Amino acid sequence: MTLGLGTIRRPRAEDLAIIKRTERVLGLLAHLSLADKTVLEIGCGNGVYTLSLAKLAQRAIGIDIARDALREAREDAVGFKANTEFAIANAECLPFSDSCCDVVMIIEALEHIQNPEIALKEAERVLKNKGYLVVSVPNRLYPLEMHYIRIGKTIIRGFYGQVPFFSWAPRFIRKRFQTARIYTKKEITKIVEENGFVACQVQYSAFPRLDMLGRKRITEFCDRFFTHLERNAFFKQFGMLIFVLAQKR
Repeated sequence: MTLGLGTIRRPRAEDLAIIKRTERVLGLLAHLSLADKTVLEIGCGNGVYTLSLAKLAQRAIGIDIARDALREAREDAVGFKANTEFAIANAECLPFSDSCCDVVMIIEALEHIQNPEIALKEAERVLKNKGYLVVSVPNRLYPLEMHYIRIGKTIIRGFYGQVPFFSWAPRFIRKRFQTARIYTKKEITKIVEENGFVACQVQYSAFPRLDMLGRKRITEFCDRFFTHLERNAFFKQFGMLIFVLAQKR
């Protein structure tokens, strides 16, 4: 168990936090009919978001470098529409032709990619003209560190979600201990726009994965509480994630 999160495990489609984030992605793309579109998710993990969009898109592709997660994604895709596929691939060298996708998603993955600028340029390359990019990254203003802590070459997994205000520490301190990058609204907008995109919308999302505790009353309370925070002009800037909808130039 870890403070606030429950047992660490891969996300599931029925997790309320995953449902909320999927709704956020679909909300950003609400102006776009996906029925005739190809959607690519970079860093898809076990495919929860890829499979959600596959229900609406003509074709959905998920890529990741984690074999175990992809094996789980393929198992979940059994009996699914034939338009869904998963493949091992590196975000910095996508095995796809130019201008082959209508939408590219990078959901909670950009912060782990070694060269995010190269990954974004690859996303821009495979997108069709005026195609859309959806990115979500950890928010620097969120008061809890939501990744493992590194001490020397050792990753201390027990600290996951347990270090208050470490995200607010000066960057030279964070770099010594962090296992993933975090961003401000200005920083993620800048990196997206410097790599071939125009930011259309930037939003905060406050809902953490507290439903992993597995208690319905806590889940329902969190839903009401964090949804209220997301609507508050002041508190929403401290949300867990920043979502960006951008369009290829």
